[in-house]
Amino acid sequence: MRRGIILSGAQFFVERVAKYGKIYKTHILGGPIVRVSGAEYIAPLVNKEPGLLTMKVPTSSRQMFGNSSITNITGEEHSRLKKTLLTTLTPVRLDDYLPCIQEKMQEHILKWCQEGRVLGFPACEELMGDVIMEVTLGWRKENDPDGEIRRAFVKVNKNLISVPIRIPGGGVPSACFKYQSELNSNDGVGISGDGRLFDWAVKARKTITDFVRQRLHSQGDKDHVCVLDVFLAGSGHVSGEEGAGLTEEQVIDNAVTFLIAGSGTTAGALGCLLLMLGKHPDVLEKLRQELDAKGLLSPDISTHLTYDLLQSLEYTQWVIKEVLRLHPPVGGVFRQAQKTLEVGNWQVPQGWTVMYSIRDTHFTTNVFERRDEFLPERWKDKNLLEMLRKAETCNYIPFGIGPRSCLGKNLALAEMAVFLIEVARLANWKLLNPDSKMVYLPVTKCADDMPLTFTRRK
Repeated sequence: MRRGIILSGAQFFVERVAKYGKIYKTHILGGPIVRVSGAEYIAPLVNKEPGLLTMKVPTSSRQMFGNSSITNITGEEHSRLKKTLLTTLTPVRLDDYLPCIQEKMQEHILKWCQEGRVLGFPACEELMGDVIMEVTLGWRKENDPDGEIRRAFVKVNKNLISVPIRIPGGGVPSACFKYQSELNSNDGVGISGDGRLFDWAVKARKTITDFVRQRLHSQGDKDHVCVLDVFLAGSGHVSGEEGAGLTEEQVIDNAVTFLIAGSGTTAGALGCLLLMLGKHPDVLEKLRQELDAKGLLSPDISTHLTYDLLQSLEYTQWVIKEVLRLHPPVGGVFRQAQKTLEVGNWQVPQGWTVMYSIRDTHFTTNVFERRDEFLPERWKDKNLLEMLRKAETCNYIPFGIGPRSCLGKNLALAEMAVFLIEVARLANWKLLNPDSKMVYLPVTKCADDMPLTFTRRK
């Protein structure tokens, strides 16, 4: 792997787009890669999935998610597993998960108000650790009393894209996982070149796996439905036995995938919601006006939220879409050429990796007027929405595109909506460094972790 990507992080890509354009060849993590941005180039490639292009996951991510994870398998097995997993994310099931999502978000936001000053991104990581553990496994944080499992989520997420070489090392302070390493914490790099960090992440992954296995052979909370219970019912798996549908390894790897993928990226998205509303108090005021009209603004009355209610909050949905446009949590997705194929006027040799750049595509498209500005109202344009709904359009792809787009999209959107409602009605906050540099690897966040002051809204 070239040392430039370790030292410069996302800036590595920015410089090369400026120099070479929307299609260029480079090497990342030891292999050749063609990086592509722009709807005009991505859309034709999406049409080649899954025949000519298939899912390509970096080796480090593959090890973190597990060989039986939905992210790593292809072909008919992928289609079968996807169908089973989607049963856990229907609107009916999302309704089942909302009470515990709402409860956890209220709990954390009120804690932030009591503390007065917090680092926004780590606080959102802690919040999503609690949420995803309960939504996925049906286990409250009392089952992880010292926070070891939730810290393991953070360790793994920080090393999803890294050099997959293990260098054993002990006596690692927890601060190393919070700030990656001294080298990386200064510039926000998320592609780690430190083999010790990858070794620690592998150990953290095992900690999560053992926790999931323990839950699989016991009972979760009985006061609400969780993803794992729905997944087991849909797969024909009986607790403690080999199910008719999936093996225990498949169940565990995909539960681990939910935990990892559902914590880090969504934490980044929640942080960016706080960032953009902190920078734009006029947008926060319009959001509160909508909530007030729906009877959702009182800081003393908690209304039970439903999936249909979340969908009816038009301005709230606009804010979410606009934040994801400007600050998509994930910068790009990886595919692999099964055969030599063409993109633009260039050939991609068989076996090479192709990366669709989400962030660069959002930043360069001409579909959005005044695209550098935060304008939630742009989403009321019905012509824009109709154009973006067309299959060949790839101008707005915060959750990826094509048959391997993010399975957890609707869950993440629901979590963002609940968070907006609860933070807007319960708290006031102030950015202590509104001009902080943004970093984009492994997820989008402020380089200084976004220091904030929180007060209880009256």
